[in-house]
Amino acid sequence: MNRLTHVKIIFLFLSYDLQRRNCKNDCQVAVTNQSSQVKPPRAIHMDLGIISPIYCDNRITLSFHAIRTYIRQQFVHIIREEFGPVEYIAGVATGGIAQGALVAQEFGLPFVYVRSEKKKHGLENKIEGRIEPGKSVVIIEDLVSTGSSSLAAFHALTEAGFIVKGMVAIFSYNLEIAKENFKEAKCRLITLSDYNSLINEALESNYISDDELHSLVKWRENPENGVHRFPKSYNSGPASAEAVFNFTRDLNNFEKLMPEQVINWKSSENECEFDIKGMAHISLIKAEEEPGKRILIVSKPDNPVELKIEAFCENESGTGSTAYLVLSANLSPILRIMASGPMQNLVNIMADRLKTVFSV
Repeated sequence: MNRLTHVKIIFLFLSYDLQRRNCKNDCQVAVTNQSSQVKPPRAIHMDLGIISPIYCDNRITLSFHAIRTYIRQQFVHIIREEFGPVEYIAGVATGGIAQGALVAQEFGLPFVYVRSEKKKHGLENKIEGRIEPGKSVVIIEDLVSTGSSSLAAFHALTEAGFIVKGMVAIFSYNLEIAKENFKEAKCRLITLSDYNSLINEALESNYISDDELHSLVKWRENPENGVHRFPKSYNSGPASAEAVFNFTRDLNNFEKLMPEQVINWKSSENECEFDIKGMAHISLIKAEEEPGKRILIVSKPDNPVELKIEAFCENESGTGSTAYLVLSANLSPILRIMASGPMQNLVNIMADRLKTVFSV
């Protein structure tokens, strides 16, 4: 697997071609002394474990009056032109909060923002602000990668009774998975700029070389770089996200989630190994841990296939939580044909058994 050059690009100016109305974007990129150098290879994680070669720090735009004013004006123009009258503006935490508040101020409208998960104290809100079912709203986001976190806000507002007209954002990677997710959710998305505009401007500004451009284009064509993902989401019943996290952070507990084909199980809190009957020996180790939220388990170097298991969870409005399991595997085309079904079945079984653990 080729390591891409990781670049940190700060947007200091974005222009949107409003006259042509064909979403042709032109971005001028400026960088500070701290961010004007090509960074050494470093993993920049996006939703569902996809690794990005670029980090877009849109929050830095808030530090520049002219730039944040420009972004606010373009958002306001798009909302008026594309969505018509609207009664609320909503921001997605955390990057969309400030931009959303600026837009709401310009319109003279009420503002709410949506947390990634329910607050764990006080009123335990997921949506902060006055909720008025039946009111129309446009969502403000700073960046869209796979769309999963952005659309979580869309679903939260819809479930609360708002009529969501669509979403506007500063930047999108234009990933196919995001397009599919927004299409499935029936949520319209308009952005000020995108990945292709960014890397073209970076080349013209001599911020990246032709070779680096080639790598960046290749990543855009295949962001998963041969890694195939088998996700499963499920409601954990009355269990909190913290309870699900505490269970999954101990790899001893994963024995309870495995199907009958898994034998010769050995484990500790941070490692496990087992045999898949008639197939292979697998050894895994815990690699990352975000307290109360996310666990990443990876295969050891001697495994026949590179594997990752990611478990993350979030509290939902009312009671209980929603948890996600994602199995990732670096598969050749032939292995993908042979193993995709069994791997998805494995994730489904693990999710069903985890749900059973918390329904008892």
